[in-house]
Amino acid sequence: MMSASFAYEDPILRQQTQAALSTTQKTSAYFKEMGKNMVSTGKGFAKVGALFAGIECVIESVSVVLKTVYFQAFLI
Repeated sequence: MMSASFAYEDPILRQQTQAALSTTQKTSAYFKEMGKNMVSTGKGFAKVGALFAGIECVIESVSVVLKTVYFQAFLI
């Protein structure tokens, strides 16, 4: 949410494009832009989370297999 409010933009261009809009329309446009940015950021966090979970799952499964192999070797 913060990234949408601090996004780089040209204030002169914004005044020209939104000159005919009412305050309600400007607010609506701002919240739509903020929503799009939040979805984009959320997708990025989801990708990083999925990558972390996948790597962690592989590490744990390899760890369990290696522990099982070591225990079986000691039992034989």
